[in-house]
Formats: sequence, structure tokens, C-alpha cells
Amino acid sequence: MTATVEPSDVELRAGSLDDLEAMEAFLLALSPDTSYRRFLTGFGPQTPPALAKHLLRPGAVGGSVLAFRGAAVVGHAMWAPIATSTGDGEPAGGGLTAEVAVVVADSDQGRGLGSRLIDAVVHDVPSEDFSAVQAVVSAENRIARRMILARVSDPSYVRNGAEITVTAEVGQIATSAADGAVPSGGASAEPADPRAPSSCSRPDGRRLRACARRASDGQTRVHV
Repeated sequence: MTATVEPSDVELRAGSLDDLEAMEAFLLALSPDTSYRRFLTGFGPQTPPALAKHLLRPGAVGGSVLAFRGAAVVGHAMWAPIATSTGDGEPAGGGLTAEVAVVVADSDQGRGLGSRLIDAVVHDVPSEDFSAVQAVVSAENRIARRMILARVSDPSYVRNGAEITVTAEVGQIATSAADGAVPSGGASAEPADPRAPSSCSRPDGRRLRACARRASDGQTRVHV
């Protein structure tokens, strides 16, 4: 088996709105297959308005990490709170859940960059507020599933058609200490209620367009 070689010329840092142009270029350069595995939809010739902005700053609660090679973005990861209500208004399991997602440029896949991004973004999730981390992946995305299994001892799986939702308690997740916190790329978000639900953390089709509409309307609680 060929060993994975992490690209030494790639730098990780927190995303900010200063990275908007580079993020747009990154999204448009993704292949249709990669776009589908991440967003479960395609973009066409341009991304929806404000999508890149909310991938970089997913509301007042949440964060993003970018991988740069020079001035170009080659990877993105993010986390945002999601609603996991038991029906009485309280989150399932007695704590809040953060959804995480990652996407890597086609030319940099299979080199360990996605793992570095996931380690960095999970490290960013405040464990005092969130008891669980969740990821929604395509059932065909074996790379993402292997990456999860390498970090989580006993995850729970729920399949819904082409999607698999994987949930793990924060204490179950093993990340590389070397990837820890990443340098900040801009001003931190203002404090807000971490219970604000994410309706756009995994946009597809109509939801993708709805996320963009709400973003352009100034609803800062939209999480993409």
C-alpha cells in the first residue's frame, strides 16, 4: 500500500471574509463528483449568492478552516450547530450537536489534507457547549467514511437514501495533537446563543437556493 504523503506546502488557518474571492474560485474549480460528495448537488457556472460567505463565516456560532497553497484555497472545513431536538425543545442526548463538513480540491485528494482539516475544525468545536459531533456523507463517499472510522471508536449511523449521518460523542473523537488550533484569519465572530439551529449546513437543491436568499436578506443565523 502506498503511504499517504501530506503536502508540506499547504498552510491551514481560520477562514475569514477576507478570503471570499479565493473561496469562490475554489468552489468553482471543484469537479462535479467532488461538489456532489460535499453538497449533494452541483453548482453550474456560478455558485449561489452569499454561499462562499457563509461557508467562511457560518453565523455567529460556528467556524471554518481553510487550506492554502500560496494564495489559492485547496481545502475547506467548517462546523456549525444543528437542531437535534427530542420534541420538548431540548437537544437529544442532553447536549448540543455540531455538524462538521470538509471538501478538498480534486488535485489534493488522497494526500491526508482532509484529515488535517477535520482534526483542526473538530478541535475548534467548544467541548463545554457541544456534547456530540455529526457528519452527513454520501453513501458512496468511502474516503470520508474511512476518515471517520480512523477517529471515532463507536459512532452511530443512520442511513437515509443516499446519505449516511454519522454521530459521535466529543470524547470519542481522536484527533492529531499536531493539528490542534489553527491561526486566525480575521476577526472572531460575536457571541451568540449556540442553540441557534443550522438550516443550511448541508444544502442541496432548493435548500441551497434558500440559504443564499436568507443570506442576502441579512439573516445572520443562516449556517452553511
